[in-house]
Amino acid sequence: EKINSIRNGKFPFVERGGQELLDKSNNFPISYTSEHSVIKECDVIILTIGTPIDEHLNPNLSPVYETIDQLQPYLKDGQVMVLRSTLFPGTSEKISARLQKKGLNISVSFCPERVAQGYALEEIKLLPQIISGSDSHAIDTARDIFLRFSSEVIELELAEAELAKLYTNVWRYITFAVANQFYIIAEEKGYNFGRIRRAIMHNYERIATFPKSGFAAGPCLFKDTMQLEAFSRKNFSLGKAAININETLPDFLVDRIKLKY
Repeated sequence: EKINSIRNGKFPFVERGGQELLDKSNNFPISYTSEHSVIKECDVIILTIGTPIDEHLNPNLSPVYETIDQLQPYLKDGQVMVLRSTLFPGTSEKISARLQKKGLNISVSFCPERVAQGYALEEIKLLPQIISGSDSHAIDTARDIFLRFSSEVIELELAEAELAKLYTNVWRYITFAVANQFYIIAEEKGYNFGRIRRAIMHNYERIATFPKSGFAAGPCLFKDTMQLEAFSRKNFSLGKAAININETLPDFLVDRIKLKY
């Protein structure tokens, strides 16, 4: 459906500058397809398949490996596979080993995207790009790709890059939890959290990144906190506390409304 939308000249989701870029792309030799066979003609394959969590809130790697297996008949030696979405630490190395076991000399690179939804085209040019790879060919290729539109790349090991992505999202989730906990404390005691927050932030740089209270929207931050919890062997008490605060905020708000009305 999305490919058909792009073929018809309509950008399929909300992204600042997306439609304009699609309009300009009509002047370039770009094609859109859902056929796996075209991968044979590619030097670089970029995959955006993340690690979901299962019903027990543990990482589920099946979709990632199933996709790799679907692509395997069309892969060839010398290609570079660039993984962009969040992956459980160690997954990139396992993908590399899985391909080698099948007799394929494919270089694997993990380069996490860290943009905000709706602002990707703007932020991808501004943010440093983290790159990693299974070998020098993967690193060199990733560096060449991302320096075409970003001014800086930072090299890590594969698992380090995977952790860097998790840390980025979990850090945001925890800071939201801090704001939400402070909001709950103030609200329960009858004080105005917004007024207090504005006062302590005014001309005080040490707390300049203090977020507003509110819902930690979307599944990614919660999901990645659970992945870090699983990676730490259930020894991530700070993450558990953040989940408890953020995911019960709606219940708290409903209870406050009931008290008032």
